[in-house]
Amino acid sequence: MSTISERLKVLIEAKTGSTRRHKEMEELTSLPAALWKAWWHGKQRPNEEMLQAVAQSWPEYAFWLVTGIDDLAHGHNSPLKPLKWPRTAAADYFKKSLEVSRFAAQHPEPENDEHTRMEWMLLMHDLHMRGEARSAQEATILKLEK
Repeated sequence: MSTISERLKVLIEAKTGSTRRHKEMEELTSLPAALWKAWWHGKQRPNEEMLQAVAQSWPEYAFWLVTGIDDLAHGHNSPLKPLKWPRTAAADYFKKSLEVSRFAAQHPEPENDEHTRMEWMLLMHDLHMRGEARSAQEATILKLEK
């Protein structure tokens, strides 16, 4: 079985260009290009922040990245095995969930400010709609697979 570091390299190779790879990763994750470069050239192991940033950027590969296991029936795959029916709505839902979590951390009491409360309500509505889209997409994929 491959290591997390080996799988991380496979994923990054599949999702970034070869000429600006470390800079692309810095732009995507806000972690310094030098950190990505040091890891890429074997000078350090991937750290928690790197793994979390990659899993949040490409949630469809997160399960495979940390376990090395494909679960194609539930949309978890490696970048080397594209899904016949990609679960794009699941990734959208996950990314919106992260946005909601970050907002909640920055605004622990959104009801105290009208503008913040409205932002919170819009975020929650958007999250709900993305959850509905994810459920509908899953139901369609299940029908197509039968």
